[in-house]
Amino acid sequence: MRTPVGPPLDFTRLSDDYGSKLRFTGAMAGIHAVDLVDAAFTADFTGFRLTCW
Repeated sequence: MRTPVGPPLDFTRLSDDYGSKLRFTGAMAGIHAVDLVDAAFTADFTGFRLTCW
């Protein structure tokens, strides 16, 4: 089930390709987890998919 979290945003300025020079990498997305209690646990991610629609 997908739940919208807000309006579409323009992330053009976050891209390395923004501006007068053409560069290599674009904007990036990722996931991150932190054990805030005692940093004893880790998280392993085997997949991540970002779908823009």
